[in-house]
Amino acid sequence: MRKTLTITTLLLCLSAVHAQQGYRSFFGQESTEWYIEDRFEFGNHSSKYFFLGDTLYDGKHYKLAYRISYGLEYTPDEELEPILTAAIREDTATGRMWINHLFPSLEETLLVDMTLEVGDVFQIWQTVVETTIDTAGRKVIVFDDGSLFVEGIGATAPSPSLTGVHASNLLCAYHDGVRVYQASFLNPAEYDLEHCTSKYISVPSVAAQTITVSPNPAGDHARILSGFGLTAVEVHDISGRHVMTLRASGHSARLDTRALAPGTYTLRIHTAAGTATKRLVVL
Repeated sequence: MRKTLTITTLLLCLSAVHAQQGYRSFFGQESTEWYIEDRFEFGNHSSKYFFLGDTLYDGKHYKLAYRISYGLEYTPDEELEPILTAAIREDTATGRMWINHLFPSLEETLLVDMTLEVGDVFQIWQTVVETTIDTAGRKVIVFDDGSLFVEGIGATAPSPSLTGVHASNLLCAYHDGVRVYQASFLNPAEYDLEHCTSKYISVPSVAAQTITVSPNPAGDHARILSGFGLTAVEVHDISGRHVMTLRASGHSARLDTRALAPGTYTLRIHTAAGTATKRLVVL
């Protein structure tokens, strides 16, 4: 009997130790919001993500990630329709988080791993150079490219990112309405600190003001007119994936949209004066 009690006590102690070694959740109990900035050669693009769960998908429990994008025509105060972008799941025992973009051609990918130590390599190109504890008592993993994994927050420069763009930064994170993370590089001259968004979400206005896209919404085609010479038009879907490139010259181009599924797309229009961003709805 005493031996049985001893074994039981030992198992309980081991369970307590395991619980103490677990990592803080990447999500709040009621709500979670991430504000992410994607960087392009022509400017920055800000998005807000919020998560709904628990959802069973492919036999695993996920939280669904919804995205609201702030582009050339929008401000953070406007009511925009959220778009389902990905599914996220976590294991607080190991401090790991996975992403599934919910597209048939993509599988679940490891997004954060808090068990990494100095010298470990993550996603092939990132090497851990330091692990530390911040003032909030959270483990922080520092990579050679300057990006971080922060316990209970996530990747400050997601790789692979939620949008598929690798040059991205986590600006702010909220748990249950409380800001639990703010990037150290934010300053009022470049960022709207209240909304955690970049002030530079568009291209030089001289290029954007001379471009028209019509008809919009479009049926089987859209015509692009520019006051400056066109060189190319890149088409990206609402999740940020590149789906088409149209080489162009002169001041007009005809974009064939018959191969595009109905929805909202972002056009990156390259001209002699710079690159502009326009939105196109395909019916």
